[in-house]
Amino acid sequence: MVSHALRLDGSNAGQPGSAGQLSSSHEQLPLLSQAPCDAGFTAVAREASSAAAAAAFGSAGGRAADHQASSAGDAGSYAEEYEEDEDCWASGSHASSSDTFSEVGDPAATEVVYVREGVAVWPSHSRRILGRLSLQLAAVRARAAPPPLSSEELASFLDGDGRLVDEAGFRERVFQAGIEPTARREAWKWLLGVYPAGSSSAQRQQQRLRQQQQYALLQGQWAAVGPEQARRWGKWRERRSRIDKDVARTDRLHPFYRGRDAPQHLAALRDVLRCYCLFNWDLGYCQGMSDLASPLLVAMEGDEVDAFWCFVGLMERMAGNFAQDQAGMHTQLAALRQLVQVLDPQLHALFEARECLNYFFAFRWLLIHFKREFPFDQVLCLWEACWACPLTPHLHLYLAAAVLIQHRRLLLTDPALDFDGLLRFCVGLAGRLELGGCLRLAEALALIAGQAGQELLAGLP
Repeated sequence: MVSHALRLDGSNAGQPGSAGQLSSSHEQLPLLSQAPCDAGFTAVAREASSAAAAAAFGSAGGRAADHQASSAGDAGSYAEEYEEDEDCWASGSHASSSDTFSEVGDPAATEVVYVREGVAVWPSHSRRILGRLSLQLAAVRARAAPPPLSSEELASFLDGDGRLVDEAGFRERVFQAGIEPTARREAWKWLLGVYPAGSSSAQRQQQRLRQQQQYALLQGQWAAVGPEQARRWGKWRERRSRIDKDVARTDRLHPFYRGRDAPQHLAALRDVLRCYCLFNWDLGYCQGMSDLASPLLVAMEGDEVDAFWCFVGLMERMAGNFAQDQAGMHTQLAALRQLVQVLDPQLHALFEARECLNYFFAFRWLLIHFKREFPFDQVLCLWEACWACPLTPHLHLYLAAAVLIQHRRLLLTDPALDFDGLLRFCVGLAGRLELGGCLRLAEALALIAGQAGQELLAGLP
């Protein structure tokens, strides 16, 4: 029987650990980000098995058998003594660095996780990760927040010909502070790839003419479908009807869809979705797409052409979410499961014990990127942070993990949260989450996951 040992400070058992330093704009504490530990933690994340749940609650073989009587009590005391409640995580009101270390012990200590024919995960492992997380989160929160990117500052990233000369700096700036509403129309086109990298102002003007012509052609195609043709084209009738029904109930409380120009704006949203249905006929239209297109139309100030091509750019990333076989969504849910197993093994073990490892309770979160979980204006800030994030192209997965970790105290202690209860609980979070705290925690999680997190999410669109 082969066993492997990994230290929780990010090194192999025979190597000394390091507490790490805080530096740069993304201060990173070494935990999962050290190279020797990455492969091990990636392997752990890919070996989701019943041994993880058994070990976490003190009933696995090997070392777990030696502590079977005490581990169950340890899990309970851990829930009372070490877990942060949702208000504490959301506000970031953690203990000081020294207090955190006094709770979880020296991060460079030599505590070992043993892996024997599966995964042996200890509550103390989650405790140590959460201790590191509290430090990383404190570093993120301590960073001075600049004002949102303005139109004038966006222009400063362009050269004399209108080329974006510092795309990395532009994205970092957006991620750190967001974008002023008046600058979104231009900035989002860069973030969503509507504007090609390295393109000049003159080239974009020519592209705009081509895009207008192509959009008009698509409009003409579906407008030319008369009653006789529609009667023989069942798939088009079905998709057209679904679009019309969804548009009529999408964001109707938002002023953009309630004011004097509401009929015009609703018609524009309908046209954008009908045109995309023909543009990508293989994918067509699926419920949820109107939730994604609506904010784009608002950010583009009602311009159908801009909204359509932004939607095309967004769907290049998210089309897999709407595949008929739901393979894209299952892949993302599996990736979220692996992230939680790495970042909070005790919480993962709980989900396994309650037969919730399909993570379907997070389905809506990932399908439309938390569109219904936050107020409309905060959704715009969230999306642009996800598109611009320099740490990972999958910040929404870390955000999902962050929401779960924010509420871990309740999740670990409420026996009523079985699969159905957990689903109701997650749906009930809509409108109750605070975006700033969630984003800070998601960033901290991405930082401590490091290379191991990148490997877990490799291959996702």
